[in-house]
Amino acid sequence: MPFGAARLPDGSARFRLWAPGARQVALRLDDSAMPMQALPEGWYDITVPDVPVGARYAFCIDDGLVVPDPASRSN
Repeated sequence: MPFGAARLPDGSARFRLWAPGARQVALRLDDSAMPMQALPEGWYDITVPDVPVGARYAFCIDDGLVVPDPASRSN
């Protein structure tokens, strides 16, 4: 399964993270936290409309640990 951030043709962006030990994961984008959907085998996923190219984001794991995207193209 592809992971990291991916721009979709409609201008939205899909974010995926593999965090098999997490109970929950949220995407932090523009000072807001959005819960990600848990998928099988430890994957988390969310699609967000109208995300500008170069937007800063991170993942919040289990309401505490904030981590950068290990698959990001820029940190």
